[in-house]
Amino acid sequence: KRKIWEYYVSFVKQKFPNIVTTIYQEMLHFHHTKDDYIEAVRHEMSKGNYNVAISFLIQGISQEKDKDLVVLHIECSLQQAEEEKDEKVRENTLAQASKFYAKFLKSSKEVRVHVDLIQKIQKFEFAMSLQNDILTNMLRAFRERAEVWDVLARRHLDGLFYDENNEDQESEKNPSTETCVRHALTIYDKSFEYVGEPFRKQMYTLYITKLLELDASSDAMN
Repeated sequence: KRKIWEYYVSFVKQKFPNIVTTIYQEMLHFHHTKDDYIEAVRHEMSKGNYNVAISFLIQGISQEKDKDLVVLHIECSLQQAEEEKDEKVRENTLAQASKFYAKFLKSSKEVRVHVDLIQKIQKFEFAMSLQNDILTNMLRAFRERAEVWDVLARRHLDGLFYDENNEDQESEKNPSTETCVRHALTIYDKSFEYVGEPFRKQMYTLYITKLLELDASSDAMN
C-alpha cells in the first residue's frame, strides 16, 4: 500500500539517508503516479542527484505521458546545467530542453502548463531564448487568458522585460524598481485590450491583487 511506503520513506530519510534513493527506486516499481515521481524527483534534486532525478523523470514520462513531468524534466535539466557552470553544457542542455518543449508542450491547450513552465525556469538567465519562445507561444495561443498577462507583468516586475515584436530583446541590467513597476503596469493595462469576456473578472482580480501587494511592500519599505 502507498501509505506504508510513505511511512517507510519518512523513516529511512531520518535514520538511513544514504539509501533513500534505493527505496524510491523500489517504491516506483509498485506506485508510479505522477505525484510519486514528483516526490522522488524533488528529493533527488534537493540532494543534487540530478542524473538520478532525470532517470526517474524519463521513466515516469514513458509510463504516464504527463505534461507536469515534462515541465519538471526541463526544470531539472536546466538546474543541473546551471550548477555545472560550463558554457558548452548549458548550450547543449538548453537545446535539449527546447526540443522537449517543442515535442511535448508547445501544442498543449492547457494554459496552466505553460504558465507553470515559465515560472519554474525564469531563474535561469542562460535559458532566456527558451523563455522568450514560451512567452511568444503563450501570447499567440492564449492571448485572451488572464493568467498569461499576469505572469508576463510579474516577470517585468522582476526586470525581465519582453517585447513580442522583438523576441531577442535583452532585459535591462539592474533596472530600477520604478522602471520595473512602470513596465508591469503597462502590461496590466494592455491586457484589457485582449483578455476575453469570461476572463476579465479574473484579470481585474489579478491586477488589483498585485497593486495591493505593491502598495503594501512600498509601505513596508517606508
